[in-house]
Amino acid sequence: MRTIRENLEESIGLLKTNLVVNHLKACELIYMDLSTIQNFPPDVLGVLIYYQKYLVEKHQSIKKVGLIEKVLQWFQSRFTKRKLEEFLNKSQRLELGDGNKYLQEVFLLVRKAI
Repeated sequence: MRTIRENLEESIGLLKTNLVVNHLKACELIYMDLSTIQNFPPDVLGVLIYYQKYLVEKHQSIKKVGLIEKVLQWFQSRFTKRKLEEFLNKSQRLELGDGNKYLQEVFLLVRKAI
């Protein structure tokens, strides 16, 4: 069984790559661990949810969804990006205890990616 710290370290490694699939996997790893912690701030989880949504909207293939849907998703991704930045600003001000340094690094990598 892996610890939350090991999953955070692996997620940081995945976020340092430029592959969208790795970024989605990293968000999933972090979300699964942090959502089990009771009374965890929902803004941090919102960052992960909106980042995944942003990645899907921005990088989905035209072959899969069609041109019109892709154009609509591009506009939606602009709104999602603004909402994601709000969540990032709120989350970076929080003091999250032991995992603070890992989560702050995750937030910086997400901000860099958007």
